[in-house]
Amino acid sequence: MSEAASLNRFGEIKMFARGSYGRRLVVLAVLAGLADWLFYNEPVGISVALFGICVWAGMAVCRPMGTLGNMAGCMAVSVAAVLPCIVTMSALALGVAVSGIAFASVSMGLNDTPSWRRAMLVPVMLRGAFWRILVDSWSPLETLIASPFGGWNRKSWFVWVLPVTMGLVFLGLFAQANPVIEIGIAGLNPAGLSAAVPWAHSWFWAFTAGVLWPFLAALPLTARETRVKAISTALKKDSAALALLFGRSAILRSLALFNLMFAVQTAMDFCYLWERAKLPAGLTFANYAHQGAYPLIVTALLAGGFCIAATKPGSVSANSRLCQYLVLLWILQNILLVGSAMWRLKRYVNAYELTELRLAALIWMVLVAVGLTLILARMAFQQSNLWLVQANAVALAATLYLCSFASFPNVVSMYDVKHCLELSGRGEPLDLDYIASLGPQAIPALDLYQIHTVTTTKGKPFAFLSTGDVGETRDDLAAAFLADDAGWRGWNIWRWHLEKYLATHESDA
Repeated sequence: MSEAASLNRFGEIKMFARGSYGRRLVVLAVLAGLADWLFYNEPVGISVALFGICVWAGMAVCRPMGTLGNMAGCMAVSVAAVLPCIVTMSALALGVAVSGIAFASVSMGLNDTPSWRRAMLVPVMLRGAFWRILVDSWSPLETLIASPFGGWNRKSWFVWVLPVTMGLVFLGLFAQANPVIEIGIAGLNPAGLSAAVPWAHSWFWAFTAGVLWPFLAALPLTARETRVKAISTALKKDSAALALLFGRSAILRSLALFNLMFAVQTAMDFCYLWERAKLPAGLTFANYAHQGAYPLIVTALLAGGFCIAATKPGSVSANSRLCQYLVLLWILQNILLVGSAMWRLKRYVNAYELTELRLAALIWMVLVAVGLTLILARMAFQQSNLWLVQANAVALAATLYLCSFASFPNVVSMYDVKHCLELSGRGEPLDLDYIASLGPQAIPALDLYQIHTVTTTKGKPFAFLSTGDVGETRDDLAAAFLADDAGWRGWNIWRWHLEKYLATHESDA
């Protein structure tokens, strides 16, 4: 069978065989370097048209061209597609260029295929951006694992890929959440190594390679439904790489490593947040509490996702009693981790103020804790992942429904006024600018602030409301609210409540 009509691993007809990866990788590197020179920190315009022609040339090197007429037609389509980028640079022009070159790519070697069939393949190929290069990398990786190399057993180290990779991710999150760990890592001077790596260029090259690869790689000559089915079949098939990466050995090593890391983090939180142990020089308890609240939630979410994967019903790890015990221990540690994040946030809010974002974060933390608890329930009652998704969806829907009844500006402003330095004797002074940004629903909180901070004439408790910065802010909010006649269409209970409040608490200027 010729290169232009070979079969892929799924038995589908392909445009060309997978035998010449080297040539396509060289072309990919050249095009990525050209893209770096043309686009990185540079304005775009005719450079897009030039790059489009170069992409077509790269495809011509990697792909069979077929007849002379087919080659001329593909070139004509590519040139016509990039012409709008010469006239003007817009999102529409860029879309035309990409679609036209994609059409030329799928047309190469298809001498007798109708144009409508080629057009149907364009979105199939464009969907391969980013993920296609990863999928095509599995075959060489499996070959590497299976081939012997001087007695070196690659399987012995490949099972450590998952635990080490996720361990480094958790270590980075802990470094953001725990200044003590951050200081320890800084002592190893990783900044020097990080500074030596051109991260911006590296990400640009990775992005460019992911976008360009589908134009250079093989494209199955199937309709969209067949392509999706083939990919689904490939993902479900057990491969040597996946078996090692997510097998029982890798899961056990991961759980053992993660439990140890989380135990250290929990112990440090206990010492510093509960026992008030002495922190390193230059680090305050407020900074320690604030820095880790949000990274710890990200950590818990990643951990929850890993637990779901590790306890998937029917999997090898789910049938291992040792894995189940380690997962149970890790989930309990994650619940403690979420509790620590909530305590950190509470301490920080007490020291400074409550905001709508921090209130939303607190609610989200509660939902994360509920989700982790539901994972325990799924394990205890041997339920499916579908049950877990449904239970979490119910919890989320109920939370959102209940929150829809609340006026967060009113709740936040009342909390901040009651806990500000002027009224409670602790924390920070009232942030008037932030309270004003919450809108008219903050008016009752401003009145409460003045009642406790301003001396007035007996019998006229609101005579002071037009004096000072707080009074002026209050009157500005009230005037804006009353001037906004929403009519019956804009009526709601909170608005009606505020209207009644203002009618009985008029400013006596």
